[in-house]
Formats: sequence, structure tokens, C-alpha cells
Amino acid sequence: MGLLWVNHNAVAQTDNTYFILPELQLGKTMPANQFFPETNLQKSFFLSIANDNTNRDQEWLSRLNRPWTGLSIGFTDFGNTRALGTAISLMPFAEFDLFPSKTRLKLHLGLGASRFTTKFNQVSNRFNRGISTDYSWSFRSFLIYDIFARNPGSLRLGAGFFHQSNGHTKLPNQGLNSFLLSFSSKITPYPDRPPIPKTAYSPLQKSRQYYLGLRIGIGQHVLTYDDFLLEDIEDYNQPKEVYAVALSSGIVINRFLKVGAGVHYRFYEHYYDYIVKTKTQPYARAPTRNASNIGIFFGGELLLSHVGLEFQMGINFYKPFYEEEWLLNEEQLNWYYQLKKHIPTRMGLKLYALNTNNNPKHNVFIGAHINANLGQADFTELTIGYVRRLSFKNY
Repeated sequence: MGLLWVNHNAVAQTDNTYFILPELQLGKTMPANQFFPETNLQKSFFLSIANDNTNRDQEWLSRLNRPWTGLSIGFTDFGNTRALGTAISLMPFAEFDLFPSKTRLKLHLGLGASRFTTKFNQVSNRFNRGISTDYSWSFRSFLIYDIFARNPGSLRLGAGFFHQSNGHTKLPNQGLNSFLLSFSSKITPYPDRPPIPKTAYSPLQKSRQYYLGLRIGIGQHVLTYDDFLLEDIEDYNQPKEVYAVALSSGIVINRFLKVGAGVHYRFYEHYYDYIVKTKTQPYARAPTRNASNIGIFFGGELLLSHVGLEFQMGINFYKPFYEEEWLLNEEQLNWYYQLKKHIPTRMGLKLYALNTNNNPKHNVFIGAHINANLGQADFTELTIGYVRRLSFKNY
């Protein structure tokens, strides 16, 4: 997974822009399912290394009002070590001012991974249906407020949301959702320096550049965990591959905002194996075709030097076997099924070989994404891709 701090030359660079951010979080883990284990106060401690980016003359930083970027490592006690255990999290993050002018109110966003010490077990820990794998995706979103206006960063109070789930690589996957208060302080190991005037940065100029993109991916997906319906249930709850390819085209606006649309094809190995094994009709007449998914997507991506933060939403024109997958996990087809079948979403991180701020004609990337049916995880995917940019124009 790409780390947001690869945008910097090196952490050891002594340019007075790096700082340390210790943080204490206190709150509550919400019940993930019926009969979920009782929990006490959730406690987390995070230590971040960050950069205020005031010394870097890149357009995306100026357009986004010079957000902080960095990397956090944290330890979490969920309030019930026997049933929920503890977790170690590693999370790249960005922290944005909520208003065009620098204010005391900020938005902190982090996306990474967590390692859990305790997980679901059918015999010994059956009521923790939140986490069933050793590793999970982690996402956090906090509003942060500087308490002291004359000494920014010395004491910060925040409130936010922390979510952890495995991206549908094993069931059950209810996920853990926590609501937390945050207390943090900025510690600068270097002497204070005067602020850099805005006139020191290159003037902003509107631009556009069209692009073509190709990506291929391989994902991990599970089918069901209802042991009352199927024999060999563990086979259906073991991850199998989803093979994906997509073509896209669009425009890069002002060097940092990439918007576009495209078409995707996916092949679900679990669908194919289930169709062949059970000879379910009418899917068995063409198992390869009926294990496929075709759709279009629309989306946007923030280009932050070597890192891209991407979100997409689309329309599935063809995903015939999803009806059977739904009925293996739910009681009946309904309006919610229709939404999930026809609206795919996708979110993740990309790491580019070349700095996107320099408008390279050819670029390649690797990425890690969660693909979902509307908002419910479908599969976790690793991708590689290529981007060809066309003529660059200022206007």
C-alpha cells in the first residue's frame, strides 16, 4: 500500500517541516451484531510523523491549502481483551483545513491496515462477528480543533469515527465501528522558523490534460458463511480470486484532480466453482459467462505527487449470479438487493512511479482497493496499471 509520506524526499530531511504528533483516543466500540460481547472504555494511543508541507512548491499542496501528511502507528485496546483483543494499526493520513483560510478546525483522514490479536471463532469466540481475520482495512475520520489560538498545535481536541473490516476476504465481516474523542499535541524537534510567504510559491494557473488508463487486478472474495444452507461451508468461506480489467478516460484538472469514466470486466472464481459444482440452472449452461460482471464507472482521484486517493461509483449492466449470492446470505430479494446488484463502488490508494505533479506522459502504478456492492464490501483488490496523458493546456 502506498504511503502518503513518500511524497517527501526522506523522513530524515532536516528542513524544519517535520514534526511528531502523539495522540490519545478514548471512546466506545459499537456492537457489531446481536449478542456482541460487552465492552468497557476503548483506549488507543497513536504516534505520527508528519510534515506541514510549507517548504514544498507543488500545485496540489497550494490547491488544497497545504495539508499535513504523514504516517501513524497506533495501539488499540477495544475494552474486552478476551473477546476482541487488541490491534496494531499503520495508517497514512492527511489533515486538511476545513476552510480556505487557515483556521483552528481541521479534518483528519487516515486509511491503512490493522493487525488483530483476537478474532471470530465458531467454538470459542462466536459472538465476535466483527473481525474474522488477522489483518483488516482501517479507516478513520476526525474533526480536530486547536484549543489555543496563540500556540497552534500545542493542544488539540478531536472527535471522530474509526472503522475496521477485512474487505470481504472472510466471513463473518460485520466490522468494528468506534466513536472516539481525541487529544493530541504537535511536537516540533527543530527551532521555530518564520512562516514562508505565499509569494515564494509558484503562481497558480488553471490547466487541463486528457488521459487514457488501463488497469488489471486480482482480488480476494468469499461467497457465504451460512452453514445451514451449504455443505463444505469452509470452502465457500475461503477467499478465491476475482480477476478484473478496466479501461478508462478522462481529464486531469489543475494537475491534482483526476476525473473520468470507464468500463470494467470481472470474473469471480467462487461463482464459477459454485455453478460447476452444484449445476445450478440456468447458470450451468454457460458458467464462465454467468460468473462474469460487466459495468461502467465514474470517479475522481486526488493526485498527491506519487500517491493517488481514488473513489469510484458505477452501474452494473451484467452480474447474473449476484442473485444467488444474495439468497445464500439473505432471506429474500428486495429493493436493497436491487441497489446493491446495480451500484458498485470502489475506494483505495495508488502509488505512482513518477511524480504526477510533473504531468508525465507515461506513468505506471500499483494500488490497493476495496470494491463494494453499494456500501457493503465485495472484494479486496491489488492492481497494477498504466496512464497515458495527452497534450497539456493552460487556460
